[in-house]
Amino acid sequence: MEKNNKKIEPIDLTKVLDGYEDKWVVIDNDYSKILKSGDSLDEIKDFASQGIIMLVPNPNYAFTPSFCE
Repeated sequence: MEKNNKKIEPIDLTKVLDGYEDKWVVIDNDYSKILKSGDSLDEIKDFASQGIIMLVPNPNYAFTPSFCE
């Protein structure tokens, strides 16, 4: 099996996500703007096909992912 040596560069979303803490957002596919935001996933689900959905973490709290088996 060949090893893939391609690096994935990080994307700085700091400015785009500023003010959306604890909100669900749909980010356009070039990561330049928020297409829709809401307090619940249900509020933005109609825009899901137009971009990338994420819950913006609150920077005042530590984030520890949970891994389910």
